[in-house]
Amino acid sequence: MITNWDIYLRYLRMSTEMFEDLVIKVTPLIQRRDTHLRKCISPSERLSVTLRHLATVPTMWVFLFSRHCNESYTCLCVGPNPNHGYTNFDNFLWSMLTTFQLITLDYWEDVYNKVVV
Repeated sequence: MITNWDIYLRYLRMSTEMFEDLVIKVTPLIQRRDTHLRKCISPSERLSVTLRHLATVPTMWVFLFSRHCNESYTCLCVGPNPNHGYTNFDNFLWSMLTTFQLITLDYWEDVYNKVVV
């Protein structure tokens, strides 16, 4: 959990009690399970990044043309990769496997619906 509440008070612009209450309420909705590929981000960290983003970024135009997260930005967790982390473009190997899946037409509708749409 959080150890330095003064920093979070300035960072999130809310009291510790309000943040704790909010974490308890949204944890069932945003909590993810660890897989063999990655360790999940805790619900309190996911919530703090989302709250900070909503409090500081005026529009999504900031992220529209960026392909990577610059040092001055905060990248958001938008959800897990499809197929329990198998379908993704996070690195060269996974992007090649996903591309091979599309080329061979094995479950291409599933990849299209989960990645492109």
